[in-house]
Amino acid sequence: MARTSLIWQSLALVCGLGVSSGIPNAVVVAAKEKAAPIRVRIVAFGEDADAFVTEDLKGRRETAGDLSQALKSREIDVVPPAHAANLWLQIVERSMTVSPNGGALAMPIGGMVVAVPIDEQWRTVTVYAYVGTQTQTFHATGQKTWRSLAKDLAKQIRTWVTDNDGLIRRLSKPMDALFALPPFKK
Repeated sequence: MARTSLIWQSLALVCGLGVSSGIPNAVVVAAKEKAAPIRVRIVAFGEDADAFVTEDLKGRRETAGDLSQALKSREIDVVPPAHAANLWLQIVERSMTVSPNGGALAMPIGGMVVAVPIDEQWRTVTVYAYVGTQTQTFHATGQKTWRSLAKDLAKQIRTWVTDNDGLIRRLSKPMDALFALPPFKK
């Protein structure tokens, strides 16, 4: 008898129903509050256009892959393009500028010193985040590798998603509802 009661209580807990016989309401509330991860789709600007593949597009694709790897966590689920997503990330810029202000490297050769100028390479990545009709911009700039910049962007995006979780879910509901509709009948 006690075993049957325990099974029903466990089933009620899994289903999110309150049980008056010994299961604290806080446990039931905690089970309800555990939300599914935010689904994120990452694309490179120009990916869907009827355009030729350029070095810029290849670079944005590479950054999209790096960002996809850096974003994977319990809170964020990176989904393929064919799936519904709460948040769309679009890599819109990946550029490198060379600044001649890097100084020089001096090397003694024989009886004289030869100075070789060193250029600084600054990399920039810009990402737009789309949720419903809202847009947010993220930037990462530095003398790091492209992968390191993607990790910096992932940290910014993860913090923003955590801070705006409820709003992201509320604004993305209509898009999810569209994908949940049954097919039209003729």
